[in-house]
Amino acid sequence: VSNSYSASLRRFESDYHSDFAYEVFERRDLSQGSSSRDRFWTWYERPELNPLPTVLRDTLYYNYGFSVLSHSRFGDKLNLLLGGRVDYLDVETKDKTLVGMPTTSNNATENTYNVSLSYELPIGLHAYATAAESSTLNVDQDGSVSYANVLNSRFTNQQELFEAGLKGTFLDNRLYAASAIYEQKTSSFSDQNEANQSIKARGLELELRYALSRNWTFLFNGTWQETTYSPLSGNANFNFLNTAQTGFSGTAIYGGTVGGVILDEASFPERSGQPNRVLSTSAIYTHNSGFGANITLTHIAAVAADRLRTILLPEANLLDLGFFYKSKTWQFQFNIANVTDERWFRSNFPELFGGVVVIPQIPRSYKFSATYNF
Repeated sequence: VSNSYSASLRRFESDYHSDFAYEVFERRDLSQGSSSRDRFWTWYERPELNPLPTVLRDTLYYNYGFSVLSHSRFGDKLNLLLGGRVDYLDVETKDKTLVGMPTTSNNATENTYNVSLSYELPIGLHAYATAAESSTLNVDQDGSVSYANVLNSRFTNQQELFEAGLKGTFLDNRLYAASAIYEQKTSSFSDQNEANQSIKARGLELELRYALSRNWTFLFNGTWQETTYSPLSGNANFNFLNTAQTGFSGTAIYGGTVGGVILDEASFPERSGQPNRVLSTSAIYTHNSGFGANITLTHIAAVAADRLRTILLPEANLLDLGFFYKSKTWQFQFNIANVTDERWFRSNFPELFGGVVVIPQIPRSYKFSATYNF
C-alpha cells in the first residue's frame, strides 16, 4: 500500500469585459482586403467606442484543496487505486455592467473521488473498471465567474464517469490492443445563453498498434458514441434559428438574429455537432537510413449541426500524407493534410448557433518543419 497527500491554494482575480450583443460572428477572409467590418480596437482598449458593453465584471476567488491518493496491491494480479479531493471555494463577483449593482459572494465545499480496479488476466490481458465523480468551478472564457451563477449558487459543474475495458500486449510486445466501454455525464451552466447543459454520452473505444517489423507500424483508432441531453426538460433549449426553422425568407432575417425556445425537447434528444462514429487508421514506414513516410485515413460520420436537425453536416473521409527524415541531430518533416481537398464542416456552438453558423474546415494544406538537436 502506498499513499500520497497534497494541499493546494489558488487565488484568481479577473477584470472581464465582453461585447456579446454587438459582436460580428464571422471569420475573416484573408484573401480579401480590409472592410468596414474590421475591428481595429477592442472594447478593452477603447471603451468609449461602445459605451454599452454586454458584460463588465470583476471576479476574485480562492480555492483551497486537499487530496489523498492510495494505491493497494493484492497479490500479484489485483490493484486498487483510490483517490479523493475536497475543495472549498470562496467566490466574489462584482457586476459593473449597470451602475449601482452590488457585489455578491458565495462559497461551496465540493468533493471529488476516483475508484479504479484492475486485474491481470492470462496471455497478457489486463481488465479494469473505473468510477469517478468530480466537481469543477464553472467559469467563463477568461476564467471569471458570472454574477448570476454566484448569486444563485450554481457556480460549480458536476461530472460522472464509468469506464470498463480490456487492454494488453501480445506477440512479444509488438501488438497492443485496448477496448473500453464508457458512460459519462457532464453538467454545466452556460454564461453565454443562460441555460443549463447536461449531457450523457455512452460509447465504445477501440485502439490497435502493431509493429510488423523494425520498419513498419500500423495503427487503428475507433470511437462509437451516442450523445444525448439528459434530462430533456429545460436543457440547452434556446437556439438561434435559420430560415427553415422560422419559415421566414432570408431577406427578412439575415443581417439580424432570430432566437427561440424549443418546447418539444423530448423529440430532439441527440446532442448536435457530435459525430457518433470516428475511425482512423495509419501506416508508418521508416527506412534504416532515417527516411520514412506515413499515411492516415480518417472517417467522420455525418451529424446534425443544430438541435432541431435542420442542418446536416455530411460525412468526411480524409487522407493525410507525411514524409520525414530523422538523424541524431536533424529531423525534417513534410506533411500534406487533406490530400483530396475534401470539403467538410464542423458545428459551431451547437447548443446556440448550430442552425445558423457552420465552420468550414481547412482544405488541402502543407506544412514543413526542420529541427536541430544540439
